[in-house]
Formats: sequence, structure tokens, C-alpha cells
Amino acid sequence: MRYRFQDRQPLIYFTEDYGKNWTKITEGIGLGDFVRVVREDPTKPGLLYAGSESGLYVSFNRGHLWQRLPSNLPYCPITDLAIQDNDLIASTAGRGIWVLDDLSMLQQHTILAGNQRIKLITPKSTYRFDAEPVEGMSVGQNPATGVLITFALAEDMQENPYFLEITNEQGRVIRTYQNTPEKNNQAYEGGPQPAKLLPSKKGLHQFNWDLRRETLPGIPQVFVHGDYRGGLVTPGKYTLRFRSSNDTVSASVLILPDPRIRATPADYQEQATIVAEMETQIRELHQSVNRMRALRDQIHNLIAFLGKQEDCKDLVDVGQQTILKIDAWEKDLIQTAQKTPQDVINFRNALNAEMMDLKSKADGADPRVTGGVRLRWISLQKTWVRLKAQMQQIVSQDVAVLNKIFRQKDIPALLLPSATAF
Repeated sequence: MRYRFQDRQPLIYFTEDYGKNWTKITEGIGLGDFVRVVREDPTKPGLLYAGSESGLYVSFNRGHLWQRLPSNLPYCPITDLAIQDNDLIASTAGRGIWVLDDLSMLQQHTILAGNQRIKLITPKSTYRFDAEPVEGMSVGQNPATGVLITFALAEDMQENPYFLEITNEQGRVIRTYQNTPEKNNQAYEGGPQPAKLLPSKKGLHQFNWDLRRETLPGIPQVFVHGDYRGGLVTPGKYTLRFRSSNDTVSASVLILPDPRIRATPADYQEQATIVAEMETQIRELHQSVNRMRALRDQIHNLIAFLGKQEDCKDLVDVGQQTILKIDAWEKDLIQTAQKTPQDVINFRNALNAEMMDLKSKADGADPRVTGGVRLRWISLQKTWVRLKAQMQQIVSQDVAVLNKIFRQKDIPALLLPSATAF
């Protein structure tokens, strides 16, 4: 408390013999920057944090040398420090409460001196929690939901693709990120968000995994008022694996259940099972629509060309009938009239939107699946089985007839148009 008597020099003392002898440890702290609080890291002996009249200091060697901790913390007095869930919490004089999320980088800073192209810090255990960020002038900035992954790149990686693979306890990859954009990775209204890219520039980075599996595919330019995100993972141990052409580094992270929710491991497993089933069916449905649309485009192009050819009327008639059947089949699966969220009240949802809506209801923070969700899912599955059978019938019968006529007429793959076609 010497600063109250105008003695503003930093005063920190250290003892190894229970107070018989003391050593002053203030090297690196500015003159006149008196210290109000010192805390030792509970998991890394010798790692110290000090709050001074002007900001925050850190020492990696029991206070023998201090250095300012670069951050967005304002220049202000630090009145107290606390460590909770491996986060450093600082109270200030007049500038509010500040939190430094996940001290793992400071606790494991020696990893950053390694020779690997990619250096990975093992993240702290993370609670299974899912919430939308709250924004506004009067609210604080919360960290992104999920695991905060800290890593360093020893060189620029713009020309060197690398990947982050997240695997479960069985070793199965449940989510993959990369630093190069995928083909057709374009956003459109009512579609899945473009995949988040890993950084490529040399240096220290932080990346967030939102505790979800792979994003569901969409149908290009088809609006769905729904959530394409993969389901939340269950509590347990997961592996973060960075992979490049030269390096593979990995670390484990423990996902903890939300302590506020009274749920058993069986509840989490049932939720994961039913949501995974929904994801599989939605993915299969969207892929089926995309495939049938590609088939329909082929038929359109062929009959547009062959309609001008002699002796192809029967082929054109069968092709047009097949297109009509594909159109009728598609209307039960997707709603193409919806273009904005307001259109949901004007045009009924089709099967894919109903499935995605049910997935969102089942995929909540509380893993206990309701009886209503189970019954509705059985009903939607029956509808998809029926429509999938219709698709298979179109392919096995109508398309087969088209191919048979092609073979009978011995139509070559390439045709020179007649002179009268132009």
C-alpha cells in the first residue's frame, strides 16, 4: 500500500522459506507503475500475473523478469485478478471487468519454439454449450461458443493446403476445416454458409470449433428457412489433428456436459443417434434432388436437340413425360417458391424443410429427446421412403425406356445438326 504515501515504485517480494527471507522481483516493470495484485497460475508453477496501475504483466520465471502482456486491455489500473476455468479475469478502476480466454497459450508457450511447420497448443476443457452471440453497445463481448484452438504457422501457407480434422473417441473424422476454399463454396439466400477457412499467414492464430459435425449440403439456389449446421457432439474426448504435406500434429480436448442440465450419458447418446439419422436422411434427400436435377437437365438438352431430328418423336415424348414425373416428384421434396424468410408463411414447407426444422428441435442444449420428436421423425421417414421409391422407379423404368429407345435407334453420342436446323 506504499502508493498511498506517494511511493509509486513497484513492490513485489518473494520468499522460499515461509517469510524468513524475501527477494524483490520487479525487473521489467516500469518505474512508477506500482503493482496492486499478483497471482500465480494454478496449473503452471512459476507463471505469474501482475496487475499494475497501468495494465497487466506476466512472468514466466517466478518473477525474475516481467513483461507487458500485449492485448486489447485498455491502459488502466488493474485492481484484482482471478483465475476461473483457466480464464484470467481482471477488474479495473473504471473500465469494467475483462477476461482473457484460455490461458493455455501462456501455460504452454514453449511449444511455440518448436521446429514444426504447425505448432498446436492443447486447449482447455470446454463445456458443451450453444448460444447465439449477443451484440450491442451496452453488452460485453463473449468468446465464440466451442473450443478455442490456438496454433502457430512457421511460414505462409497460401500455396500449401493444410487441414484441421476433428475425430471422436472411435477415431472417426466428424469435422474437417481447410485453408483453401472448396469448389462451389458460394453463399446464397437460404443455403448453407460457406465453410470457415483456416488462416494461411505466418504467425500465431486462434480458431474456433463450434462443437458441431459437418455442415449439411444444400440444393443450389433453393431457399430453406432452416439450420444447415451439423449436430452438436456429445460430451467426451476429441482429437484436434492438423495435417499438412510435411507435418501432422495433434492434441486432445475434453468436452464437458453442461452442469446446469440434468441429463445422463444415455440421453446424450440418444440425441446424437437420432440427430445423426436426420442428418443422413437430409443429406441423402438433397443429394437425390441434385442428382435428379442433373438427370432432368440432360433430358432437356437431348430432347431440345433431338426434337429437330427426324424419326425422334417417340423419344422426345418419353423424355417430356419423364421430365414431368421428375418435376412432380421434386415438388414433394423441396419448395422452390420460397425466396425469403417471409415466404414461409405464403408457401408450404416441403419434406426437406420439415426434416431440417425437426432436426433443430431435437438438436438442443438439453439432450433429452421428446416423444413428439420421435413420433414426427417416424412419420417423416416413411414419407421419404415412399418418395425415394418413386425416384428409383423413375430411374429404373422411365429412364430405362429412354436408354432403350436410344439403343434401338442407334443414336450416336455426337450428332451433326441438319442444315434446316439453322
